[in-house]
Amino acid sequence: MRKRILFFLLCVTLITAVIVVIHEHKEAAEPEITTSSKNTKTHLSLPNSYGNDQATHPKAVAFDKPWNGYRYWIAFTPYCFGNDETENPNILASNDLTNWEEPTGYKNPLEPKPDQYEKFVCYNSDTHLVYNDALNQLECWWRYVDDAN
Repeated sequence: MRKRILFFLLCVTLITAVIVVIHEHKEAAEPEITTSSKNTKTHLSLPNSYGNDQATHPKAVAFDKPWNGYRYWIAFTPYCFGNDETENPNILASNDLTNWEEPTGYKNPLEPKPDQYEKFVCYNSDTHLVYNDALNQLECWWRYVDDAN
């Protein structure tokens, strides 16, 4: 019986040692990233109409020279904490790809939640931003979902 207990304790000790070595090796192999995502070293802050910087489905257009005062334009839908009630189109502009602001003449959200809003049934989502060269205008398109009808 004593040999079995010693054998059990030896196995537990060895397994613990292996786990510690694997954990230390993993930590040494992966650099520490303290942002919200492991695919970036910095966080791009896109302030939205709901007072935070949660943005999904971003689409950007870049100009060689400023168009209406900005070289970069971006459209996105917030999806604040997974709430589709806030997934309404927003647009921002920048000249340096770091500092984004609501351009003069625009008020976010571009379209409020639908009057018939119903969670996961009727809502806005998924922006697209394109420059229409023939009309010299930026067009923001988004999806309107109405699964009830």
